[in-house]
Amino acid sequence: MTLGRKKILVVDDEEYARKLIIASLRKNNYHILQAEGGRQAIDLAAQEHPDLIIMDVCLAETHLDGYQTAKIIREQFPNQTFLFVSGGIDRERQRNAAGRPLFLNKPFSPIELRKKVNHILREKSSPKNLKIKRTASCDSAIDRETNPIT
Repeated sequence: MTLGRKKILVVDDEEYARKLIIASLRKNNYHILQAEGGRQAIDLAAQEHPDLIIMDVCLAETHLDGYQTAKIIREQFPNQTFLFVSGGIDRERQRNAAGRPLFLNKPFSPIELRKKVNHILREKSSPKNLKIKRTASCDSAIDRETNPIT
């Protein structure tokens, strides 16, 4: 059961790289899913609704790199959070990444990865953007117009 555990999907066509990322994150008790390509990642994202997708930019799949895969996933799930990883990509391409430019250059240390992931998940679950109204009975109520439930 994954109740209360954050779900992370790791997408990398290199099995060794996936295993390193997964081993680095196991300490934090995340529920970790893995995909070796874009098509599998799209299917898993739709089925599992991960809290974070760690996506390698350069996937071996023809016509479907990490950015293209992220774009397809975001069409269905506009608020999906990604952390892009790659070893051979220039800064300009990083800035043009689909959605927020969250990026980690390979090679990275397990500590660096865990810090980045923890920060992203903390920010994502932060209630800072949620507006709270006080009702007459002083109970908090979510402003449904500003923060509709989707």
